Amino acid sequence: FDSSCHFFATKCTLEGTKKGHNPHLDYIGPCKYIPPCLDSELTEFPLRMRDWLKNVLVTLYERDEDNNLLTEKQKLRVKKIHENEKRLEA
Repeated sequence: FDSSCHFFATKCTLEGTKKGHNPHLDYIGPCKYIPPCLDSELTEFPLRMRDWLKNVLVTLYERDEDNNLLTEKQKLRVKKIHENEKRLEA
């Protein structure tokens, strides 16, 4: 939408239809230009994604006392990762 006015006009027009069930505006402003990725960034991406996922799993493991956020199999795998990280920090 070009503006919040256009958004609300469209929302009003679509009210009572399936398309107008629950529209919401996530962002106001011009589109951000995102340049194409460099070859080095594309090469680095899988490693960064794996590192990010590992960090998320370790955080869940550290917080998962009674919440059962992870399955037993996940807990065992992440426990090994967590112990290796603690060993490297020492």
